[in-house]
Amino acid sequence: MILPTAGLILAMSALARTMRLAGLGFFFVFLGTEVTRGIVLRATRSSYSSLMSIQGCMRGVSEAVFDLKPTRVLAGLPPELAAMALLVLFGSCLLVLRTRVRAVEIVR
Repeated sequence: MILPTAGLILAMSALARTMRLAGLGFFFVFLGTEVTRGIVLRATRSSYSSLMSIQGCMRGVSEAVFDLKPTRVLAGLPPELAAMALLVLFGSCLLVLRTRVRAVEIVR
């Protein structure tokens, strides 16, 4: 759960020039995906719409890890697919970090 969130925060801070823009970017991506999931859920009535949401994927994985009863929205979503979506998110954040952050040698 920590890796995708931390990766997203680091990717946003690498893409933004100021701390304020990085925080707003993270806020809008984290909550924007949940709003998108809600819109797609109402349009399709499919549990796979939770794959569009970071929070939905985290809920799906946590329900499987802690052996909780799945909620109505996540009942048909395989937890392996939700975990794979979080890994893809983390991998894409690592790619952003690799391209935006360059190693600098500091010589005294």
